[in-house]
Amino acid sequence: MTTASPYFESRMRPVRQKPTNSFAEECAILVKHHLVRFNENTLGSFFTSTDEAALLKNIARLREFSAAKVNWNGYGAEPFNEKALHNAYSIITQKLKNQPFITPLTDGGVQLNWRNKDREFEVEVYASYYKWANEQGQEDKVSTIEEVIAAYEQWGAANS
Repeated sequence: MTTASPYFESRMRPVRQKPTNSFAEECAILVKHHLVRFNENTLGSFFTSTDEAALLKNIARLREFSAAKVNWNGYGAEPFNEKALHNAYSIITQKLKNQPFITPLTDGGVQLNWRNKDREFEVEVYASYYKWANEQGQEDKVSTIEEVIAAYEQWGAANS
């Protein structure tokens, strides 16, 4: 069975060596690992949960973004910053209530968007910072994933 490489394992435990694969290669390894695991499970469905299916879909979407070149949208958009893609990956792999809808930003970042009825929470993810906003007009620019997750959880708690 294929295992995730140090790039993704670094979220779980420190890894001494610097990863040699690109973000796209790491996503491919991770998706393949999950697909092999799911295919071997003959007693259950292809995906063990809708959350896991949504996560894999989002990882595949980030992988697609990593392959984009300059002018990917036909209007001069910048290619995606690999650190921004990794930051987005780090957010979506947290234990979130729901997976976001991921959209590309023309300046190399990624937007994560959650909706629940008439409520909305979005995060713009860049290489060195994050900007979040909600439907009430509250917004903030933060520098850590922990601050993003705290804002998301506060928004989610208000949704309950």
